[in-house]
Amino acid sequence: MREITGRAAARYSRLNQESDSSEAEGDEVVLYIDNNYQGTRGHAYPGRPSCCSVCCHLLASVILILVATAFGLPAWKAYHGQLQDGHHPHTGYSVFKHAAVATDSSECSQIGADILEKRGGSAVDAAIAALYCLGIKHPHSAGIGGGLFFVIYDRSRGAAEVIDAREVAPAAATMDMFGDNRTLSQVGGLAVAVPGAVKGHMEAHQRYGKLPWGDLLQPAIELARSGTTVDKALAHALKSAEHKVKASPLQDVFCDQDGNVLTEGKKYKMSDLSRTLDSIARHGGDVFYSGNIATNLVTNIQSQGGIIAKDDFENYRVNLTRPKYSELKTAGLRMISTGPPGGGAVFEFILKTLEEFELNPKSVAGEDLAITLHKIAEVFKFAAAERTHLGDPRFENVADEVAKLTSDSFAEEIMRKIKNHGHHTSDDSKGYYGAQFYNADDAGTTHVSVLAANGDAVAVTSTINHYFGSGVYSPSTGVILNNEMSDLSSPGFHRNDKDFPPYSKKFYQVRKRPMSSTCPTIMIDRNQNVQVVMGASGGMMIPTAAAQVFANMEWFGMDMLEAVDSGRIHHQLEPNELYMERKLWNNHELVHKLSHWDYNPSPTIYDDGSYAAVQVIWREGAEIQACSDPRKGGKPAGY
Repeated sequence: MREITGRAAARYSRLNQESDSSEAEGDEVVLYIDNNYQGTRGHAYPGRPSCCSVCCHLLASVILILVATAFGLPAWKAYHGQLQDGHHPHTGYSVFKHAAVATDSSECSQIGADILEKRGGSAVDAAIAALYCLGIKHPHSAGIGGGLFFVIYDRSRGAAEVIDAREVAPAAATMDMFGDNRTLSQVGGLAVAVPGAVKGHMEAHQRYGKLPWGDLLQPAIELARSGTTVDKALAHALKSAEHKVKASPLQDVFCDQDGNVLTEGKKYKMSDLSRTLDSIARHGGDVFYSGNIATNLVTNIQSQGGIIAKDDFENYRVNLTRPKYSELKTAGLRMISTGPPGGGAVFEFILKTLEEFELNPKSVAGEDLAITLHKIAEVFKFAAAERTHLGDPRFENVADEVAKLTSDSFAEEIMRKIKNHGHHTSDDSKGYYGAQFYNADDAGTTHVSVLAANGDAVAVTSTINHYFGSGVYSPSTGVILNNEMSDLSSPGFHRNDKDFPPYSKKFYQVRKRPMSSTCPTIMIDRNQNVQVVMGASGGMMIPTAAAQVFANMEWFGMDMLEAVDSGRIHHQLEPNELYMERKLWNNHELVHKLSHWDYNPSPTIYDDGSYAAVQVIWREGAEIQACSDPRKGGKPAGY
């Protein structure tokens, strides 16, 4: 029998009692379930605990701090998001009663919330409006020149659906089109895959939208036409990708009269894009894939050495797929996410394996913190290894691999391989961790989480891959084109000095979709009510960051502010480095211990904005808590 405490126990208790629960969140509730429990659809999805007042939250925090002191305060404080290093004070947390939208831009969150509250739009309507806004506020991360994955939950039917609008390789793509030159797959016209975002928006709206299509684009059109200011995230991206911006017509939008990239607070307009969006609003999304818009895009791509043709745009299709379901047994939640080429199965594997360790608040207190981070890092390494076996299911048979990844038995098997201290170095990772090929690093992205008053939810992650994608900017349309071809592979692409061959399942093929790390996820309880909506941006760090935020709240007893803001780690097997955010890196005793265990700790360079940013909505009884990750400066909105 397995003991269940904390949030999960309260969740079981509240739903199993007919009368109103009077339990406070800080109360200890102990239940037991059989270790052989396996949830299936329609069975045992316990709900969230009852609502707790702000005072109770504060009291619980004080108690936790006192308990933590007894177990070693310095390490606990370091893990729980101390801001002594001066990084990003948190403003991205709010509590709502009816509905919430969380994005990495406060303006875009508010646009989505207004669609819900003032216009009576659906969750999908709100998500689409927020996405078009993000294409203006964060054009370095997402936009109509890229692709996306929607996970949509319809509460009235208790049903979910995935819309895969991932970019695809053009018809002229060949296996050896880049030779051994990876740069060509990252910058320039050859790096561009056929965009799917607009088709994805259209499909979602046709199936779940309530408001007129054009109304959803109007806020973004006005923002692009009238102009807006550079925020922290865009300023960081402009500085990081300064060479790419200055080497293309992007400089006409994002550089000042002296030729310097814009800094935070400076104003910019995207007038050309506003006209393109206006045409899409008035005539529908099909105009993006035919007519003058597509013709201009193809001309611009080919002028930069690309091979995309007009037929590639006209032949683009979204894929409607079944979500990937799996259970968190002790949490009593069903996870709903994407299958390949999305990264939902990898994310679900991480959480299912971590659940096997029976983590709790003491796991991150005192000396136990190092052991817990070691276990988390090892799970991340196994996840990275398993990811190397996945690919586009339309080209490769990955069904057995996905079934294994999301099974209870495999999570238990991996948990048993992980000891309290020892681990294997990357030199034998092919055999021990199961990696046979290297992972191409993806990057960038933006995520939107929506929970509507009627119980519907949307988790959608959109991307153009690296900052400003391929660097190919279409002046006539204002569209920034992706570089998703870098997420596929070629026989000539080898990891330097490592015995990791390129992965044949990811070789360039006509209309193949690259694997993605994105993991937009919705979690429901046994009554089929949404409890969690979450996802992240940040390339390979997406699933590891999202998993840590969930673990912080569900198992480590943190409130939402702490859960999102706390220091994180990341390991992707190759390179063999344990990346640590400054809040953890500054804990010298912790770093020394991990080094002694033969890790290679390294301070992440991503503290200032480009590290994974998690957008999460979490229902606590009658409260809807929402948080936008401070690393990207966002803020949620709702009512």
